[in-house]
Amino acid sequence: DQSAHRFSYTNGKKIGQDSYEDAKPFNAEGYAAIKKNGKWGFVDINGKVVIEPKYENARSFSNGNAAIMENGKWGFINKKQVM
Repeated sequence: DQSAHRFSYTNGKKIGQDSYEDAKPFNAEGYAAIKKNGKWGFVDINGKVVIEPKYENARSFSNGNAAIMENGKWGFINKKQVM
């Protein structure tokens, strides 16, 4: 599928086996936002889903928090999904 997003290291080695509808780049915090089945979640640098896709939208983590949209409203979560 040409519209699928997959992660790989700069040497071309794939990260994880999954593909996503959309994805944001990894940042210094080691998480990337991914979209699967219309919802956003997060994976770590090994491709492991660390926050299941359940949000309407998401932004990358910064200073320990990520902006997420839930029920049409923006808020912030930490890596333990605490708002």
